Amino acid sequence: MRLAEIGRRLAERIVALGLPRPVVIGVRGRALQLAAPIARALGVTLEVLSVESLGGMGAVAETGGVVLDDRRCARLSGAQLRQLVARAERRLEMHRLPDLRGREVILVDMAAGLSACAALAALRELGASRVTLAVPSGDELREVVDRVVSLSPPRPASPAAPTASATSLRS
Repeated sequence: MRLAEIGRRLAERIVALGLPRPVVIGVRGRALQLAAPIARALGVTLEVLSVESLGGMGAVAETGGVVLDDRRCARLSGAQLRQLVARAERRLEMHRLPDLRGREVILVDMAAGLSACAALAALRELGASRVTLAVPSGDELREVVDRVVSLSPPRPASPAAPTASATSLRS
C-alpha cells in the first residue's frame, strides 16, 4: 500500500475523533506523505518537525527533545554523549513551530520509535496539552502519548520504549 493511501486511512480514523482544530505535525522525511492527507482532511496547515537519529542510540528533535536508549548508550562517557547530541543538533534544520501551549497535536511518524519519542519530548516541552501519535502500525508508545492512531490492531501491553531524558547532557 502506498504512503498516501495509508495517510488517507489514518486521516479517516483521526477525523472520526472529532478533535477541534488540532495542529498536525509530520516528522521530516517519508512521514510527511502520511501527514499531508491528515492535515488536508482536517483543513489545517501541515507543520514539519526535523528529528536527527543518533545512529540507533537515540534521537534529537530540532526544538530540543532528546531521547536516548539507555542500553545502547551505556558504553559512552558523558562527554561522548554530549558530543553526539551536539553534532546532531548542528545538522538539524531549525525553524519555528506555531505556539503549541494548550493545543491538541497530532504527531505523524513512520514508526513508534526513538524519533517519535524525541519529537514527543519536544512537543511536551513546547506545551502541547494532548498528543495523538499517528503511525502506520504499532502502538508501542501508548503509555507515553495520550492516544495512538494506527492501522494495526492494538498489541498486548509491553514494556515502555527505551527512553531517557538527555537534557542534562546539554552544556
